[in-house]
Amino acid sequence: PWAEEAQKIMAGVDAVGAGVVVRDSFHHIQDDKPPHFPQIRNNCTRPAGCILDITSVTQNIYESEPADVGMAPCSASEIRSKMRSREMAMRAMGLEAEFNVTDAPSICQ
Repeated sequence: PWAEEAQKIMAGVDAVGAGVVVRDSFHHIQDDKPPHFPQIRNNCTRPAGCILDITSVTQNIYESEPADVGMAPCSASEIRSKMRSREMAMRAMGLEAEFNVTDAPSICQ
């Protein structure tokens, strides 16, 4: 569920009194038939009381050994996720948004 929590933070809904439901789907991210992209499935006219429905996409990466003899751990060594930007979430909540302000590098500090 870490990708779901990261999407909640990325969307910035707490700052404007909105909510979010995040569904994380697991796919091979580089598949192109059909392509898998994160989506915001609804829009609101104002942020107050808005509950965004967002789908993120995650891919687990596993290390492999030539002969599976149980020496290597079988958990994912890397998790890759695609999420919607804060700019797109704000627009879906009915707010004005500009990428250079909403998704500036300071969001990760």
